[in-house]
Amino acid sequence: MILKLILRGKRIGFSLAECRELIELYDPGHGNRKQLETFLDKITQRRAQLAQQLLDIEQMQIELDTAEERCRHGAGTDGNLKQVVENVGEAGSARQKHAKKRSESRSTLQVVNEHFDRTRARACF
Repeated sequence: MILKLILRGKRIGFSLAECRELIELYDPGHGNRKQLETFLDKITQRRAQLAQQLLDIEQMQIELDTAEERCRHGAGTDGNLKQVVENVGEAGSARQKHAKKRSESRSTLQVVNEHFDRTRARACF
C-alpha cells in the first residue's frame, strides 16, 4: 500500500521526501485533517510550479521560432552567427512583449484554477 502511495505521489511530481511527509501525517483518529491540508497545499504549490514552467516553455518556443525564422529568411546569410543572434534578439522582442502581455493577463493563479477545474474529477492522492 505504501509503495502505491509513493508511486502515485511521484507521478504527480512529488519528491520521495514529500511522499514520506504525507504518509507520516496519516492519522485516522483525527480524521487525517492535517494530512489533507498538507496535501492540498502541496497540490497548489505543484500547480503553480507547473504553470510557471508552461510559461517558461512558451517563452523558449518563441525564442526558438524567432531564431529559426531569422536563419531561414537570410539574416546573416554571409555566415555571421553574431549578426543572426543579434537580429533574433531584436526580432523576438515584439513576440516577447506579446507573450508577456498574454502571461500577465492570465495570472498563475488563473492558470492553476483553470487546470484544477478541468481535473477536479480525478482521484486524490
